[in-house]
Amino acid sequence: KLSVLAMLGRLSDDKGDDAENEIELGDYFDLLEGLYRPRFDIKHLGYHVEARSGSEQAKYKIDVRTLDIVLEKLLENALKFTPEGEVRVYWSVSAGEGDDLLLNITVRDNGIGIAEDHLKRIFERYFHVEPEQGVRPSSGLGLYIARELTDRQGGTLSVVSQQGVGSEFSVRLPIERGRRL
Repeated sequence: KLSVLAMLGRLSDDKGDDAENEIELGDYFDLLEGLYRPRFDIKHLGYHVEARSGSEQAKYKIDVRTLDIVLEKLLENALKFTPEGEVRVYWSVSAGEGDDLLLNITVRDNGIGIAEDHLKRIFERYFHVEPEQGVRPSSGLGLYIARELTDRQGGTLSVVSQQGVGSEFSVRLPIERGRRL
């Protein structure tokens, strides 16, 4: 887990210093589920990580550090703002433009949600909503960092949310096919 300062340093790195690795996405998401499972269990929250159809078992080239940071920020927020219920992570690989491939990830919770007037600013640097009682305040950097890193990889990060219902964050990152398994 990187500190906020290390993540900000990564954002200011003009070289981009991609840490592109070949990974099998099913293995990656299995590890992600295992890594976060104890934290969700402590809060008595449901936690599910699922591949969507069409996600063949193959190696893909992707900047794993960016993927790690983006998912960390999204899952940390889901843990923080979901007092009861569940968090679901869905992933798939789809065709992009031409021969390009996209890794699609959805993190959906049924937490407190985000008020409509805050949605426009949710990815701004230092923006944070006043915490609900029992929720620790934040720096307002997590979603900013996630969006910046996603943008720098040529991807997108978006959110749909309704206060009192929950939030759904969608990530789309370009990937390349690696070796077949």
